[in-house]
Amino acid sequence: MATASGTNIVLVHRTFADASSWSKVIPLPHETGYHTVAVQNPMTSLPDETAFSKRIIALQAHRSTVTSI
Repeated sequence: MATASGTNIVLVHRTFADASSWSKVIPLPHETGYHTVAVQNPMTSLPDETAFSKRIIALQAHRSTVTSI
């Protein structure tokens, strides 16, 4: 099985949910070499959550794929 070393997956939840919604998803891509991060947004407003998510994405060391539910 190929690995994805150096690739990030950034998981973003919708408003009024938290990063724990990704708890069963995170291990799956991690097992194949992806660095997987779930964003814990502040849940204050959509502009705040957007800005926070953008900061987390910018902090990733390699290219990233962003997924939202």
